[in-house]
Amino acid sequence: RKPYRRRYYAIGLPAAPMRHYKQVMVAVTRVLLTVAVVHNFLTVGRGDGRISSGNRYSPEWSIHQSARTGTRPRFEEAVRKVTRLLYADSPQTSFWLTARLPKIYIYDTLEPAWSDLTNISVGTERKFGVAGMGENYTGCSWFPHICDKKQQGVPLSPKAAKYVKYKNDFMVDVAFLNWFERYPYRTWNVSRADLFLVPYPHRSHCFSRFDFSRNRGATPPQEIREQVHEKLTYLSMYPERHLYLHGGGWGEGVLLTQSIDMSNKMTLSLGPGVPCRNRFDRPCGHFTQPNVDVRTAYQPPAVQDRRTEEWWVYRSRVLAVGARMGATPAMKMRWAMSMNVSRFIPEVIGDLPTQVTLTRNRGQVMSAQFANMSIEELYESSHFCLILPGDEQWQKRFFDVMLNGCIPLVPYFFPSLEKEYPTFFQWSGRDSIRLIYPWHKGTFFGDEGAGIDFMDLVLSYNGTCQTCVAATVEWALQNMTEIYRLRRNIMKFVQLFTFGLDDNMYHYSDGFTATLVSLRHYVHSLDGELPGNVTNQTFGASPRRGE
Repeated sequence: RKPYRRRYYAIGLPAAPMRHYKQVMVAVTRVLLTVAVVHNFLTVGRGDGRISSGNRYSPEWSIHQSARTGTRPRFEEAVRKVTRLLYADSPQTSFWLTARLPKIYIYDTLEPAWSDLTNISVGTERKFGVAGMGENYTGCSWFPHICDKKQQGVPLSPKAAKYVKYKNDFMVDVAFLNWFERYPYRTWNVSRADLFLVPYPHRSHCFSRFDFSRNRGATPPQEIREQVHEKLTYLSMYPERHLYLHGGGWGEGVLLTQSIDMSNKMTLSLGPGVPCRNRFDRPCGHFTQPNVDVRTAYQPPAVQDRRTEEWWVYRSRVLAVGARMGATPAMKMRWAMSMNVSRFIPEVIGDLPTQVTLTRNRGQVMSAQFANMSIEELYESSHFCLILPGDEQWQKRFFDVMLNGCIPLVPYFFPSLEKEYPTFFQWSGRDSIRLIYPWHKGTFFGDEGAGIDFMDLVLSYNGTCQTCVAATVEWALQNMTEIYRLRRNIMKFVQLFTFGLDDNMYHYSDGFTATLVSLRHYVHSLDGELPGNVTNQTFGASPRRGE
């Protein structure tokens, strides 16, 4: 031991057996590790939310290691890609490419029956007679069961049709709650929050308590006030920063709107953004979303990774027009066309056949060769897909046809409630396309160039002239340059109409990422941090948290 003692003396340490120093070093290491773990727990979610320019990770990435891929988070790259898409015509693109992402605080004060995804899932499935489906499905970790699964011998009750409609149309609230709960820039520090998420999936919760005798959700507005709004500690201080998950369209959300004034709150819905009407002079926090489609063929990997420009633009189509829709007397335009479809859409347009079906037994223009096509095959095989007004102003079919490479053929009416914009599928004087479709130009406050012009994604005809359909299609088929232009625009933006589930979350430039980009713009407008000379101080911007 003499050599060790000499060495210790040489560096100023007292003479002692080596094992004592090893024990001390182990103890010190344990203390430092404990301090590091505690510090990480207390500060997680406190990053500034800026998109990094290198390969360093912000602290939030420790929440979900699955969000990383290699040396660079795919999430950050997805945000950049969406930013380039939505701000392509904006002079402020460079500013937004490095702008901070919003930090979001999620309340934990609501009862599990009102906010827990598992509880709401079980309640919904039992209510609709499909309980136990989770035990018979595989390949999806989400609740409720919204992934693409195949039923395995589980009988469905007569109410199951409503459940299927819920799965296909009204689960945007559940899906977004799941995404936000795993959001990399979620914060548990209220003073650093830019937005406050209310974890109440309204539409799904109403479905879990559905009253079949009244054909509506059995949740009185007073109960919503007591169980949700009154438990939001910071609602009265920052109402314009509270984000509600509406779930359906505004027609389905009357219980929520009756429970509180939503005009100065933020909402995510299927549209239209009713409280946003004519609010060009200040930011509007009502955001619309596409439907969340859970089928594998409509997931980002299938849409973005497996389809080339050849598939989207130059692939041959064998049908001029394709459509398959139900028609009831309440759907006036569909019903009128179903009386004599061939008068409006002949069996052949421009040397190509058509395949149009309105209702199961009537209103058909069919070629026997294509009669057994699936709906996806019909869309993929058609140059144009006719879409007529349905029950709501928004239509899932509108996005489905584009996801299958078909150009929507839509009636337009002018003017709408906003004279600057037309409306699709509704008569004049109804909500404009700016209020109905997500990320439309005119919804990014202070930046007229940001967003999507949906008129560049469709072939439209005068809605007051139903006999103009065939002439419009025939003109387009003689102008392939215009068809290629529309297809390229669809190829450019269609990724934003998809949503990554499970392992695909945060990896793609999808609808959730686009929502974050629009939320970021809204937060900057509230904070008075928009680039250029745009300011919102004249209409009462609230200070940022912690200031």
